[in-house]
Amino acid sequence: MAEQVDKQQAIEAIASAKYQGRSGKDYLQGQVPDWDIGLCRIMAGLGIDADRIDQLIRQAPAWPGIANKWDNYPDDQGRTYGKRTILLATAASRGKQAQPEQQAKPVTPSRPQPASVAELMQRDIPPIQWIIPGLLPQGLTILAGKPKVGKSWLSLHWGLGVAYGGKVLSSVDVPQADVLYLALEDSDQRLRERIGKLTCGSAVPSNLYYCTEWPCLPLAAIELTDWLTDH
Repeated sequence: MAEQVDKQQAIEAIASAKYQGRSGKDYLQGQVPDWDIGLCRIMAGLGIDADRIDQLIRQAPAWPGIANKWDNYPDDQGRTYGKRTILLATAASRGKQAQPEQQAKPVTPSRPQPASVAELMQRDIPPIQWIIPGLLPQGLTILAGKPKVGKSWLSLHWGLGVAYGGKVLSSVDVPQADVLYLALEDSDQRLRERIGKLTCGSAVPSNLYYCTEWPCLPLAAIELTDWLTDH
């Protein structure tokens, strides 16, 4: 009986909380994208422990939609997607609580600082690191175009080419490297068909990884950083 009362109290506290402008009730009902991440953040902020967070996530109405990924996709330490999500939420909550409150200070716009071209020419600036020489440099690149012109096909072709090592677009030499392809608009079936067409039935590279689901920012950046660190 006491456990039922505690659960009801927790649900009431969650429902009255807010996260990223949405009520906790919306997260409980699964009415928000990445509701599981937001719900973990809310519960961690309320001081609910990790085991209890896991229990309440599993009892949420929208649980069937995430049940498969929650207990799968372990990292190199054996932590499943669900355990990592809770861990990040509790860590973020502890960090927020540990930060002392500071009075906001007015921001003074900085004045432009003209630099000497002569000094620029003397500076030691590292050369651009290319993933695909002349096409894809290290860092952020936006591949833009009208719908259905082949952006996803081109990205997948590039990913396969880098994972294989050798040539991209039949003429551009690329070094071999691990690749993570975030196919967030694809299903496993559609992605498999596309890879089959691009590889013409050849063996696929073992160092090309993919995901059809990925969390929103800021967790997206944390997960991506972890993957890059491991690869």
